Amino acid sequence: MKGCAVNAVFSLLGLAAIAAAIMVGLHRLYGAAPGDTVGVAIFAGVFGWMAANMVWTAFTAWRERSALLAGIGATAPVDGRSTVLVGRIEAVGPPLVAPFSGTECVAYGFEVYQMRGAGKRAHRAVYFDGIAITPSVVVTPAGSFRLLAVPDLDCEETSVSRETALRLAADHIRTTTFEPPPPPFSRPALEGQWSDDDGSYRRETRQRRDRPV
Repeated sequence: MKGCAVNAVFSLLGLAAIAAAIMVGLHRLYGAAPGDTVGVAIFAGVFGWMAANMVWTAFTAWRERSALLAGIGATAPVDGRSTVLVGRIEAVGPPLVAPFSGTECVAYGFEVYQMRGAGKRAHRAVYFDGIAITPSVVVTPAGSFRLLAVPDLDCEETSVSRETALRLAADHIRTTTFEPPPPPFSRPALEGQWSDDDGSYRRETRQRRDRPV
């Protein structure tokens, strides 16, 4: 939400700047009073703002495509530049065991939650969540690179039977020491994931004190 608000503010400022520039240009070229050109400036400013956004979007897409092509090839990353690594993750540390499926893995993430309410008031009440990764490398055509940050896990959820999931979840909750939830408006968990320095990371948090029914 904060990022959306910031983008909206910058968009409005950009529109206002374009409209003001048009008003100043009309005044200097034709001597038109600013009050007489407000409507034209706003109308032209909207189209100018749209054109600027289209150019920026095209430039961003070109830059991301170039980075992706470089990652697919054997181009080595350069310090100080954003880089896309395309390859596979291999563990160099001991494999982890996913707590709710019992399978070995390089990384895992989980949530224990309950759906509450109905219709527009439906929401997820999260009781426990966690994420972990073992020391790993990303193997690419350009070489192998240590993974020193916790990646976002964008993959299909593991499918297990309800009985197995409940049994493993109960065992994990009973034997694990969970961290308390972070204070409001703070991001210590994210900062820890971004600044990991040994490739091994684990965070498991109790978000609510009451238990799901």
